Amino acid sequence: MEILDSLPVELSVEEVKDRLRGIDRHLVQSLLDFAHPLISSKAVYRTCYIEKKYENTVIIDGISFTSRVLRKNLDRAGKVFPCIVTIGKGLEEKTDARTDLLEKYCLDTIGNIALIKARKLLENHLRSRFAINNLSFMTRGT
Repeated sequence: MEILDSLPVELSVEEVKDRLRGIDRHLVQSLLDFAHPLISSKAVYRTCYIEKKYENTVIIDGISFTSRVLRKNLDRAGKVFPCIVTIGKGLEEKTDARTDLLEKYCLDTIGNIALIKARKLLENHLRSRFAINNLSFMTRGT
């Protein structure tokens, strides 16, 4: 298992403001200043090999996954990289303690942007380390 500590997630006022249409630039900057030290992005992954493929099932490291979509997505793959990406719990905990609903929404959006960026850093790491040209991901529904 490989652990990537402290993924360098950088967030700009402009990208957050673009996502939060109509929110004042100064509020966005203030919330970014608040959120940045609370974001602790990390990733962990493992290289696993696909053992068998059936019509709607894939066997990966002895574990059977039944999913038509997963099977189709792994049609031309020989290995997978199960992973977990996080920005830590600091931002979420501090956001939950806030009372202003607009600020909570904005901070949640900042956290989502940070998580997507952390995932992309992991993807870039995998592409570089394993010389992968085509890489896609699937997430579980929440």
